[in-house]
Amino acid sequence: MKIFVKTLKGTHFEIEVKPEDSVADVKKNIESVQGQDVYPAAQQMLIHQGKVLKDATTLEENKVAENSFVVIMLSKNKVSSTGTSSIPAAPSNTAQPAGSTDQARQTITAPQATAALPQSASESAPASAPVPAAAASSVTDVYDQAASNLVAGSNLETTVQQILDMGGGSWDRDTVVRALRAAFNNPERAVDYLYSVSLQLALLL
Repeated sequence: MKIFVKTLKGTHFEIEVKPEDSVADVKKNIESVQGQDVYPAAQQMLIHQGKVLKDATTLEENKVAENSFVVIMLSKNKVSSTGTSSIPAAPSNTAQPAGSTDQARQTITAPQATAALPQSASESAPASAPVPAAAASSVTDVYDQAASNLVAGSNLETTVQQILDMGGGSWDRDTVVRALRAAFNNPERAVDYLYSVSLQLALLL
């Protein structure tokens, strides 16, 4: 059967599934269709009629029928994973000083050890210089990505309505607006707040 998967940005796509498929299988299906870099299965959260679907349950158990829609969002560590993906560039730059230190060790055994040491030190300094630039660019990338997730103006009203639809009546408009304000208009963080509060209330009851 065919179901629709909606994103918090208002876009959607369709996938082919079976009623007996587990939620974990559906997540893997989405990962294969959309790409591991876009929707990694381990970070996906699927929501249907205001309920977060558990991996071990099936679509049939969650009453997900033909042409139904589920909402997808990613867990918080999405930003950190993209942030760390740009960090491995730094070790490649710092690998050169290691080579120069080996060279320094070799020159120590030579008679002109004292003259070679300052030269190797001066060579290692420029090699480590690009590291702050790489770190700065990675911080900028993370900031740009975070800024792109924020909503404002007319998009804010659309996002509020989408979150209300996603909740299936679990939250009122004021609650959603407060959650967005607390999340600095980041819809994914706001939904995360709403579901964490709902879960805490459910546990208290």
